[in-house]
Amino acid sequence: MLLAFGAQQGFAEDNTSKARRILEQARQVTAYIRDKEGYYSKDWEQGTKDGLLKEIGMAQAKAGDLESALQTIVKIKGEFNKAAAAAGIAVTQVKAGNLKGAMQTANVIPDGENRRASVMSTIAIAQAEAGDVKGALQTTSIIQKEYPKAYALKSLANAQAKARDIKGALESAAAIPDLEDIHSESPLSLKVISLGEIAVAQAEAGDMNGAMQTVTTIPVESDRADALIGIAVVQVKTGNAKDAMQTIASLTEEYARDSGLMNISRSQAESKDIRGALETAGLIKETSVRLQALDDIGTAQARAGDVNGALKTIAPIQDEYPFAGAVIAIIQAEAGDIKGALKTASSIKDESSSGETIGKYSALWSIMVAQTKRGDVEGALQTAASMQPDESHRGHLIVAIVEAQAESGDIKGALQNAKTLNNIYEKTEALEKIAAAQSEKGDVKGALKWATRLTSPLEKAHALLGVAKGILKIKGEQGVPFFVTCKPHCS
Repeated sequence: MLLAFGAQQGFAEDNTSKARRILEQARQVTAYIRDKEGYYSKDWEQGTKDGLLKEIGMAQAKAGDLESALQTIVKIKGEFNKAAAAAGIAVTQVKAGNLKGAMQTANVIPDGENRRASVMSTIAIAQAEAGDVKGALQTTSIIQKEYPKAYALKSLANAQAKARDIKGALESAAAIPDLEDIHSESPLSLKVISLGEIAVAQAEAGDMNGAMQTVTTIPVESDRADALIGIAVVQVKTGNAKDAMQTIASLTEEYARDSGLMNISRSQAESKDIRGALETAGLIKETSVRLQALDDIGTAQARAGDVNGALKTIAPIQDEYPFAGAVIAIIQAEAGDIKGALKTASSIKDESSSGETIGKYSALWSIMVAQTKRGDVEGALQTAASMQPDESHRGHLIVAIVEAQAESGDIKGALQNAKTLNNIYEKTEALEKIAAAQSEKGDVKGALKWATRLTSPLEKAHALLGVAKGILKIKGEQGVPFFVTCKPHCS
């Protein structure tokens, strides 16, 4: 039998206390959910008991209830979710100045498969990003596992560079083990990436000679290219486009040179130098890169409010570049020009049925959401239908419509559409988002009224979590950069 929601508290109860009480209720409800272990992808994790406990624990930490947060993560059975939750809680503690507590949280995690070391790495990264370079250095020094230590050192070096401690940054970068970045499609080593970040930080500080000197420490020319391109972008942003062109002149590989020109042209366009951007794009030899550069220029124009100019820029490339105009259509939709957005989207050649690339699917998705927020749910459903989704994609589209309805205040309509979802994980996601939107707007009582009447433990727990998230202003799924590593990278 499910627990009934506790008696209403007095008017003096503040929002944080209310959120804590609701989160405790959500945690109790999870006891009635059947365990589902082994599913760690985003889609499945949302429906598991462990995934819920992870979210509840991190929300409890955000609410300042660290004791309950730790009690919650102890109940998590899956070691990855437990470590990820601990990392999120530890970061909250670091931000609150409670480093001792963060370390204690890390010690909750068994020291196997890099998991505790990964939580320690997350703590060091949080310290570095907060500007506590000394603290980050101390934390990093006690991490023994290779990958967690490497990511911590990379973050530390970047923080030192931004703090103008170039000597310290270079020392930290030099200490990074020779490992590839496993969280990126790029095969670059973490050390090379770090040196590039330091060089860009030097350029941003006006030390161009120092930046170039740092680049020379990168041994391979192809690896130096990204750093030089980053420096060139800084030069454009500071009004030195001519110097930027000289910076990439040393790139002998055609693709690297074209990539540099594309980045320079984009930066010129973002600086509203459209003529200069078009001239730079015209120097690009590889057709696909040049077409992308022109689309980027059009996007920059649209973001600056010149939609007509943007459409004129991309008009000559629409037959050749399948993604041309996608971002422009999104910008039009977000600005309320639904008719214009639909017209732009109709000319996009890309026909992929997912949002993995920013093409027609992404543009229509944004138009659909914009229509919903403007109260045109029927139009949104028509747009969704035009995307010709299969059953799995249809569910994702309905969840997006439901979220937009809730955010625009149509709770009744959102709940009605949520009922049409057959996939339990999509349904619980939708219910959580409705509850969050309703409580964030101040109607906590209304959200609790329907949430506590749900009979499914999974649905009720998600809805209660959503109510608490709304109170605490937590957007979406919680999480922090968590560099846990698995085979073949475990050590």
